[in-house]
Amino acid sequence: MWGRLLAGSGWVRMFSIANIFTPGVATSLLGGKHVKRTRYAYQLTLAWLNTLGIQAYDEYCHDGYGPHEPIEMWEKRLISNAPTICYWTTVRDYMLIQCRFVRGQRTGDWPLTLKSIEEICPWFFAFGQTNYARWTPVFLKDMARLPQIHPTVHEAFMEGKFVVQRGDKKFSMMALDQSHEHSIKFLKEDSGAKGLYGQQEEKEVIELSKPEVLRVISEFESVFNPQSNTKDSLIEHPESSAAEQNKFLKHFKVVQPGQ
Repeated sequence: MWGRLLAGSGWVRMFSIANIFTPGVATSLLGGKHVKRTRYAYQLTLAWLNTLGIQAYDEYCHDGYGPHEPIEMWEKRLISNAPTICYWTTVRDYMLIQCRFVRGQRTGDWPLTLKSIEEICPWFFAFGQTNYARWTPVFLKDMARLPQIHPTVHEAFMEGKFVVQRGDKKFSMMALDQSHEHSIKFLKEDSGAKGLYGQQEEKEVIELSKPEVLRVISEFESVFNPQSNTKDSLIEHPESSAAEQNKFLKHFKVVQPGQ
């Protein structure tokens, strides 16, 4: 969806010229199929746009005598007068919505998740995403009534129970359907039900027993290591390591010379 917004803007070419991604990989960012890589590109772009904005505002403050406009009013005036600034501000706002949604999911923040879905809803209409445009407002209306209709469910969601913690790293919660896909992948690792489609009885045994095997393994691991997957025992996310931060800073300096 968002590839339509950035197509032809030079965004893809920027990453290719900077040798952050190969031309083919950079082009694939418009489709967003590789979630981690696309999110990394979002983060670089947001850092780049934020730095450019601060630099431009500093130049505005130093070039003339005061009093100067607050940065919010200054930016609003530029948006109304300069189409290019208006465009990249729109790109920035869209990326921030996506990042807020990811944060809400990864940290189990239900209000932030709902707020980001509400903010992205108009984009479904703008990009002609018929099904999302039709049903997202219905979903938001249902969730607004959730405290009155199902207060216990609302309380559980507020506690972060709309996502699950599968690993031992911070900032790595995931939606229930995504967790279910991970479980299906795990079940298929040992051949799963492959080859049993003509043997209904054996297939049913496999389908019924493997989820129970998952439960037993999970209980064994929790007994063996009772502190695992608790908030106090979670280890740092790999993307917060010094190596990852240095890589990000290196790439940022390439796309933002002089930093």
